[in-house]
Amino acid sequence: MAALTGSSPLVFTDSTGGQRAVPLSALEVSGSTVKLASAWSALFSSSDATILIAIASARVRSGELRSPPVAPPVAAVVFTAIAAGTESNNVTVTIAPDAGNAVTAKVALGAKEVDTWKGLADAQAAALAIGVDTPTGTPGAPIAGTGLVVVSGALGTGLPKNNQALTAKTGTPAVVLAADGVATLFTLKARAGTPSAGIPVKVTVDSATSTFTVEASYDSGAQPKMALPDLKTLPAPLAFLIKATAPPGGYALPAAGDVRLSGGALNVPASAIAYSD
Repeated sequence: MAALTGSSPLVFTDSTGGQRAVPLSALEVSGSTVKLASAWSALFSSSDATILIAIASARVRSGELRSPPVAPPVAAVVFTAIAAGTESNNVTVTIAPDAGNAVTAKVALGAKEVDTWKGLADAQAAALAIGVDTPTGTPGAPIAGTGLVVVSGALGTGLPKNNQALTAKTGTPAVVLAADGVATLFTLKARAGTPSAGIPVKVTVDSATSTFTVEASYDSGAQPKMALPDLKTLPAPLAFLIKATAPPGGYALPAAGDVRLSGGALNVPASAIAYSD
């Protein structure tokens, strides 16, 4: 509900025949629905309130009274993925601002990336879809991976063992086992700069289609609240995935919710603009 605006107070004849002048701040409107502001409702009998609202509603319909204009949302913060590539479109930023304004309020951020490669028939298909750590440059060969993990080393044959839960860490690749649960089908190296906890990886087989899925994920969790000017230096768990910068008009307090990065492509990091309420 917003307060009504107009050129003068509302004057009406109440149920006893008396003239009463009411400031427009006593009335609120949402669309075409008018009601008394809660602070004023006790000052009018139900009969007088009905008369007042009927008169105000008629003047809203005629355009004599109206809601104040609502300022459109403005760009508040720009988020950009640290890593370029199509997988950067999988980054989501969660925003939890305090009440207040861009000067006084703080905001808590979290960032998450989930990379999913489906319908893989074998290790070679996984390398082509996920990318590798050392591309050969040969036409048709796997290119450099840009996701949370990349395929590394020799490639085995056949499908992987089903329901593997792995962790790829810096210096310790995740070994994806073949169906026999012994041989190595391929390995997955974590992206450079991965936090010490590593990247959780799930490998699941769809026996109906004789294909498998690889899912790699990272979640920073909610980080401590920060003043907007301090967003230029994000905590390490966030800085692994994103950077935050001010839009051309400067920082504004972003609205609560999630923003998904987009526009990521070869050599191009995805980005998103968080807007104010």
